[in-house]
Amino acid sequence: MFVSRSFTRNARCTLFNSPRFYSVEVSSRRVFSPAFSEPQQPSMQTLCPGPRSLQMQKKLDQYMDARHIVTVPDYTKSVGNYLIDVDGNVFLDCFAQISSIALGYNNPELISLAKSDKHAVAFVNRPCTAMFPPHDYVETMKEAFMNIAPAGMDEVIPMTSGSEAVENGIKLAMLSHAHLKRGGREFNKDELESVMNNLAPGSPDVAVLSFAGAFHGRTTGALSLTRSKAIHKLDISSFKWPQAPFPQLKYPLHKFEKENKAEEDRCIQEVDNILSSHKAPIVAMIIEPVQAEGGDKHASPEFFRRLRDVAAKRKVAFIVDEVQTGFGASGEWWAHSKWQLEKAPDMVLFSKKSQSAGIYLPRRMRAPFTYQIFNTWYGEPVKTQIMAEMVKIVERDNLLAQVKTVGQQLLHGLETLAEKYPDTLHSARGNGTFCAIDAHDAATRDRLVSIARNNGLMIGSSGATAIRLRPMLTFAPEHVKIFLNLFEKCVQEL
Repeated sequence: MFVSRSFTRNARCTLFNSPRFYSVEVSSRRVFSPAFSEPQQPSMQTLCPGPRSLQMQKKLDQYMDARHIVTVPDYTKSVGNYLIDVDGNVFLDCFAQISSIALGYNNPELISLAKSDKHAVAFVNRPCTAMFPPHDYVETMKEAFMNIAPAGMDEVIPMTSGSEAVENGIKLAMLSHAHLKRGGREFNKDELESVMNNLAPGSPDVAVLSFAGAFHGRTTGALSLTRSKAIHKLDISSFKWPQAPFPQLKYPLHKFEKENKAEEDRCIQEVDNILSSHKAPIVAMIIEPVQAEGGDKHASPEFFRRLRDVAAKRKVAFIVDEVQTGFGASGEWWAHSKWQLEKAPDMVLFSKKSQSAGIYLPRRMRAPFTYQIFNTWYGEPVKTQIMAEMVKIVERDNLLAQVKTVGQQLLHGLETLAEKYPDTLHSARGNGTFCAIDAHDAATRDRLVSIARNNGLMIGSSGATAIRLRPMLTFAPEHVKIFLNLFEKCVQEL
């Protein structure tokens, strides 16, 4: 499959100098976002990775560990839902930089913002926003964070990465627990002295509960909560915190209602048992709406509602990690909003597609004393500006509705392929465009991902056998059709 000559010719010039690149017509009534200057389909000139990518990988390996490079993109040529690499290969990107691109490559409105004086000033001065916030930061914070804040969340703590949000989220839970236990009093001498040696009472022995298969990051505290792959954790000392089972649902869901209900009952009971019997007090539990890195594991809204009730009953902070599921991938700003909780979470963590990161929280969860949650940058003002602009675009272009529609089409297509190729594929599942399907075994999955990349589909893997799709919010029906046709071709090539 090849792109048109006109696209190939246009791709040789940089997007930033192309007048046609900026001629995007804006309509408030638009439902499906236009594929501005996109190629019509993927086109492969070489295998993935190609010779130029391999050459650059070898050179990069002199200065960094480059063993995990998939290909080397040319970001000046990549556009919309298509990633173009230095070998001239054109991929339909259904992975989006591990679920981190919302509005496509080189979105012209975001490029325009990036070239503005406002953005340049924030970029070159990189303010310490916790102590010296920009004069216009109140409005930027409102437009970026608070206009889409989850229900029950009064404020936000800006961060720079998902792991940083997790680290500070569990610290907030610990601070809240200790402050309540002290009855709100000031610190005493014993606490002030013992904490400098990492000893109680200043450094109490408490725990945070996570779930088998979870991924919450790779920094030390977050890694103690991560349970998805052994290689993430081997040889690294971690907190001896407990884990609970996450439901292992069977698909299709309508055929296994009884079995799946029993599985969720079992997991809820085990959570309650751990919370009531663990030696160290458990101050929080943290959970993903979909276990992404752990194999795209889903659970029912009822399961999460019951889990929230257990946390409230046991006086344990309930933290929802939306680093990968948040910012529209589910067809809602926040995937957990589909649970219809009676009591809001105690914290919601986010990053990736938002191009920013942080912690949403109710005012009651604010750190008892200033400087307990603090760092130099306290987020990234240039990324906050980008997030604010993206929020406006998503709402103007009705992209959440698009994600719902396209997600249904994508999931239906995956279910059809699972029925057609039952010896190869099974367990199609999804939430918006946050979709996945399992291969028969790990070797088949890995080979299928490789074949897909060589056919111009950028997809990812997760868990033991899952193939995960993380398309952008601009992924439209025409992209679904291209993906499904090519993916079936890949299955046939196995």
